[in-house]
Amino acid sequence: MDSQSPFRWYHRAPEADAEFSSHTLDYTNVDEVGQMLWKANFDSVNYRYSEGKMAPAYVHPAFKRYDLDAVQILKACDCYEYQACETPSWDTSLAHAFIESLRRQAITKLAGYNDAEWGPPLSREAQKAKFDQKLSHLR
Repeated sequence: MDSQSPFRWYHRAPEADAEFSSHTLDYTNVDEVGQMLWKANFDSVNYRYSEGKMAPAYVHPAFKRYDLDAVQILKACDCYEYQACETPSWDTSLAHAFIESLRRQAITKLAGYNDAEWGPPLSREAQKAKFDQKLSHLR
């Protein structure tokens, strides 16, 4: 993932006429975004086990770069969603929108993603024609 630019995601509130809102994660709001994710996790556990615990304040320990590969990010998203998905409002929550956007961005970093065809894969005949065309440009 490109750690030089802020991470952006979009969320649409559950109201029928709600518009999409744009959100950004960067070094200025890591505690705020972390708190939002932390609270969603606590809300889920509380809902699942009929508890009423409050999420403690989230403070990012220190701002540093993490070099994580796309597979690890995808696995972390799955783990987080498993823990945070119990509330009836999960599918329309800001935390869900964040995780889905993070997943989509991680998928684009998987090996071979950029080389794959956009849309359905080409038939063998179309693959051969494309290869022959590339080959003709080399001659």
